Amino acid sequence: MKIIYTCFILCLLLLSGCKSTSGFLLNSFDKLETNVSHSQVIAKDIVKIISNKYGPGKTTFLYIPPDTALGLEIESLLRKKGYAVTNSDTDTQANKLVYAAEKLFENYIVVRVQVGEYQLFNRAYRKENDKLIPVGNFSVKAGL
Repeated sequence: MKIIYTCFILCLLLLSGCKSTSGFLLNSFDKLETNVSHSQVIAKDIVKIISNKYGPGKTTFLYIPPDTALGLEIESLLRKKGYAVTNSDTDTQANKLVYAAEKLFENYIVVRVQVGEYQLFNRAYRKENDKLIPVGNFSVKAGL
């Protein structure tokens, strides 16, 4: 049964990369009820995938986090990694960073991260024995 769910989720993520999603995320939102360790796993993954595309010390993000453990953990890790993070949209050179995190099925979470208008990252996670396990790699779509 786990294999069927995993295959289904991977197909959903791949298909979401085919769909035009211009303007997909306007603001970050987080509909998860996760514990701190789950938030840390997701935030570390998000910052890691971002750091593969955007250099720390050279990049400023416009990021207005929701008041959730995940939202605040992402901001903290970005700053620790060396990124400038602004919460004011007056910096026109900043790359807007938004994310959406929500429950997909029982024990499955999907996270979408958008940087600017052109980079979209998606990843699913499975809850298993109080651990959060990534399901596959991030799917990446550029040039929305």
